[in-house]
Amino acid sequence: MAEICKSESIEREIVAGFKCDYCAKECKADLYEDLPSGWHLFETDGFDYDHVCSIDCYILALRKGIECVKVLNNEAYANVDGFNLAFAQRLFYCLNKL
Repeated sequence: MAEICKSESIEREIVAGFKCDYCAKECKADLYEDLPSGWHLFETDGFDYDHVCSIDCYILALRKGIECVKVLNNEAYANVDGFNLAFAQRLFYCLNKL
């Protein structure tokens, strides 16, 4: 049986860097890391993901996540970066006191 060969080029998207969703700081990607050291992927209720590069940006993301959950009226089952709403609100309060 003879083989039929076909040549194809395949394009794929690679991550070249990251940009903070709050302060717009940019950082080149490292092929061996998911995120740069010190960065965090903030998740709100499993549908909104933000890159944050610092504690100050984390606090902004936390405030946005809390507000988002309240607007959606999903407070009983809310998940703000892995925390239930009450814990996230207390964490936000404590971080703002620093």
